Amino acid sequence: MTNTERFPVLPPFAMRPASIQWEPVPLHGTSLAIWCWFKPPQAPQDVLIQLPPELWQMFPGGPTLRILLQATGIDPAQMQMWVANQTPVIMGPQTVGLLDQPLAWSASPLVVRMHMAGVPTEPSPMVAAPRAGLPTVAPNTDAMEHVYQHIEADWQVVQQIETKMDALRKQLNGMAGRLKSLDRDLTPEEVTASDSMDKREWQDIRRWIRDAAAGVSRAMREFDVGDVSAAGSRNRFVDLYQQQVVPRTAPNPHLLANEFEIYRKMVQTQFQKMQSATQTGARDGEQRAQTFLSRIGAKIRARRGKR
Repeated sequence: MTNTERFPVLPPFAMRPASIQWEPVPLHGTSLAIWCWFKPPQAPQDVLIQLPPELWQMFPGGPTLRILLQATGIDPAQMQMWVANQTPVIMGPQTVGLLDQPLAWSASPLVVRMHMAGVPTEPSPMVAAPRAGLPTVAPNTDAMEHVYQHIEADWQVVQQIETKMDALRKQLNGMAGRLKSLDRDLTPEEVTASDSMDKREWQDIRRWIRDAAAGVSRAMREFDVGDVSAAGSRNRFVDLYQQQVVPRTAPNPHLLANEFEIYRKMVQTQFQKMQSATQTGARDGEQRAQTFLSRIGAKIRARRGKR
């Protein structure tokens, strides 16, 4: 009996009952199964997907998220976000191409979060008219006002962090220039003052400098064009805040609050990456190089004093 015969094709997420334990799901076209937990009690909008290591033997580079979604009956148009290797990605025009990128193996389950009740927050282009029975605006009750206030608090945190990230971006740019200037050959005078151990040490230090410079460059690139940049999701959240939060007209404030919370966490993660790149660049790049060059400078001055 094949896996396909043993495990039937799953219904769409909105029609899928909540799992009571991990369920085997056949991966189409293979003899393998992935393990899924649909709508866990603590996160009824989620699907947890545990991937067996054997998948990486069958798929060079790793399976794509789209392949896994097809097996689980999940429509990408109904996805809100996913988390792979503890990295959240919000579904949108800028990130849809990642569905076809190979996934790296992780011991942690892949998390796919759906829109509430499997219905997108915005109408699909394929839908001619709004579905009957769905309110266009949620009632502005005291409870809803509390939800909006929670969104505003998250947005204020985002704006505060963005101000700090702007300052960090300038620091990183300056550090990138300094690291580039430090990644150099020793001058003739420095070579003369250095012994063989000094020269080997400087080569090691240059590798540290290049690694630090790569981290600085990566942090700047993610800030400029990453998920929380204007090229990523930021403009969407600016529009959501101005068009739905300020006038209190969100179709689903609870879902919107969840999106803003996720975005706030993404901004915090990006800020931490920029801080880490700054600290690593200073410690592993600039400090190592300056300490070495100061020592060689002292040797040069000692040689000159003997003349």
